Amino acid sequence: MKKNIRIYKKLIPEVIITLIFLVTGLDYAGRTITGDGKGYYEYLPSIFIYHDFVRFNNNETPNEKFLKRTESFGFYGEQDGKYVNRYACGTALLQSPFFFCGWFFTEMQGTFEDGYQRPFHKAIYYAAIFYLFLSLVFLRKLLQLYNIGRASIIFTQILLVFATSVTQYATSNAAFSHIYSLFAISAFLFFVKYFFETYKRSSFLFACLFLGLVIILRQVNGLIIFVVPFLAGSWINFKKAFCLVFKKPGNLLGGLLLCLSIISIQLLTWYLQTGKFIVYSYEGYGFDWLDPEIIKILFSYRKGLFVYTPICLISLVGLVLLAVKKQYFEAFSWLGFFLLLTYVLSSWCFWFYGRSYGLRAYIDFYAVFFILIAFTINQAKRWSKLGLVAIGVFAIILNIIQTYQYKTYILHGAEMNKERYRKIFMKTDERYQGIFFNQPLDEDSYDEIVCLDLDDINLEANKQKEFLRIGETDSIRIQHINVIQLSFKNQFQHEEDSRVAITIDDETGNNKFFHRPHIIHFAQDYFNKEQIGVYNYWIPKIEGVEECSLRLILVAGENGVEMRNVCVKLFSKKTVS
Repeated sequence: MKKNIRIYKKLIPEVIITLIFLVTGLDYAGRTITGDGKGYYEYLPSIFIYHDFVRFNNNETPNEKFLKRTESFGFYGEQDGKYVNRYACGTALLQSPFFFCGWFFTEMQGTFEDGYQRPFHKAIYYAAIFYLFLSLVFLRKLLQLYNIGRASIIFTQILLVFATSVTQYATSNAAFSHIYSLFAISAFLFFVKYFFETYKRSSFLFACLFLGLVIILRQVNGLIIFVVPFLAGSWINFKKAFCLVFKKPGNLLGGLLLCLSIISIQLLTWYLQTGKFIVYSYEGYGFDWLDPEIIKILFSYRKGLFVYTPICLISLVGLVLLAVKKQYFEAFSWLGFFLLLTYVLSSWCFWFYGRSYGLRAYIDFYAVFFILIAFTINQAKRWSKLGLVAIGVFAIILNIIQTYQYKTYILHGAEMNKERYRKIFMKTDERYQGIFFNQPLDEDSYDEIVCLDLDDINLEANKQKEFLRIGETDSIRIQHINVIQLSFKNQFQHEEDSRVAITIDDETGNNKFFHRPHIIHFAQDYFNKEQIGVYNYWIPKIEGVEECSLRLILVAGENGVEMRNVCVKLFSKKTVS
């Protein structure tokens, strides 16, 4: 009984941190099974609800429901004419208990539909929170083996949760594999380190089991095996443990069987889908080993690790400290792993890993970084420690703001650069939402129907003015217009809160389209300078209407507004002959 109480007391920091995470507003807004997460999750509804996981292996024609579900998501590839899920199965395996809870709940309520309703999204959210909690537990146990102080461990755990992109991938993108991989790799690191400390057979076997889990979560994460020398701490210790394993073939065989038994789950899913045990499911995608984007993956404003997760820079300080303390084996083995990992991740054909927050591929390996971060915090003297705490607090604030920016479409998930990053740095105002999401116009694909040069417009504060109206009497059919481009010259001040609205109504006055972006969305360069602003209004297809009218309306903000050299161009998409 006393032993159980001691265990529960040890879990108090992880429980508190997790609860704070749950109540601080970093919520998932109802949807978690999104993007790539749909592919990882798909195993569960496919196998248990739709029963079509292996249905089409024998050239049987897929039914309409299967095609609608899989083609709209885009995560099935083809191998010799057979459908295969591109994504590894490990995430679904760890999500399965929560999936069944969601299914049971909807069945009890009589609300079950398709496995993608709100209770299932919520179940996956709690799955990610649970494995984040376990990640914190294993990180603490791992850091204790390095004799890191309790306060330093707790602060390190706080940084992991609140100063990294964990905030995004344990909430809105909870179905992605990264939190689950963070858990598996943290557990693997702990058992490997514990084996080097104690040489216990059980720790070796658990390490092998978790290595198998790491691999079926994301195959590339098998790279974690190359961090083992760092965990050994010295060449002598590494060599001793290596020899010990091979001197006892039973232990080695047991570990290999455990690892392979887990990996075989993935092999079985491939075999059931394609008839082959080994499949490259990412056909059409791959690594460019001769052209890695190492600088970009670390430092670019588009997605750089150290730009969007600057707290990881402290790990490099820890690397220097290891060298200063003449712990050269640990320093060089950690650096070697980091360079290998970065080389592999940056060689992927989409080194920025799609539209997402931060460089998400590194999340899985955060525990490796946070060993050195905790070491640095623990080794720091009083004033240096205060400095590190200040840096950590800033990193937390920055990450929470950037996470919010990503969720509210202020920060673009794929097309950021230095100028754009500067524009929205620490900005959370509603005026910035969608500022980089206006699609550029490829004028080679569109015909310019008309170009209208208008007078300059000056408008007092809190006033509005219709400055253009186009109706059927103007010999322009609005239904044939695809893009309306508005440009004008302005200073584009940061505090500008004016808007330019477009509204399209049918002949009875019913609105068919309405959009009113803020004027700051027009700025092509940084704010507070004279420039020509441009914005493309993309008009949806309007059907079943005889006549339409279009109006452009300037709505001035608190400081009034001036638009000079106003020009409106109407474009129609070229027809393919």
